[in-house]
Amino acid sequence: MIVSWFFILLSAVFLSARTILTKKVLFDNETMPLLFLVSLFSIIAMVGFWRDLTFFLSSHLYALLLLKSLLIAVSWFCIYQTFKYLPISTVARLRNLRFIFWVILAYFFLHESVTSIKYLGITILMISAYALELPSAKNFLEPLKQFKVGTIFLSLCLYLVLPPLRLPIRYLFEK
Repeated sequence: MIVSWFFILLSAVFLSARTILTKKVLFDNETMPLLFLVSLFSIIAMVGFWRDLTFFLSSHLYALLLLKSLLIAVSWFCIYQTFKYLPISTVARLRNLRFIFWVILAYFFLHESVTSIKYLGITILMISAYALELPSAKNFLEPLKQFKVGTIFLSLCLYLVLPPLRLPIRYLFEK
């Protein structure tokens, strides 16, 4: 159990560092070339694990992987655009709303139950995210004005919706 928590915290540190590096690299660069290079370097990094892979999957799983790849590519483009134009502190807080979509999509696609405690958690997340965007109590509607740019709104929506589609790689390769 302690090992699991250690890996979760280590993952959070690495993902935070990745976000900071992404923002730094995007200052004076275009999104598409960076996405291409990140994808290429990720493939190169995975070469060391080629012995553990098996590609004898069902056509259904290949279709899911293709759909997942397309959705993630669009999501990455949108989130990189968002990182380019908004402060990381704003994007990070709004990205936490993805848990709401996880619960909703898990209910519809995985038939998981939504308990009253989950509804309470969703409500707390929504209120917290909104409150963190408030410059002061007098400007209650100010955070909503940030959604005037379609790309930013789309990117946040896609990023919030996509994580439930991320099937564990081990599960895909064990079938």
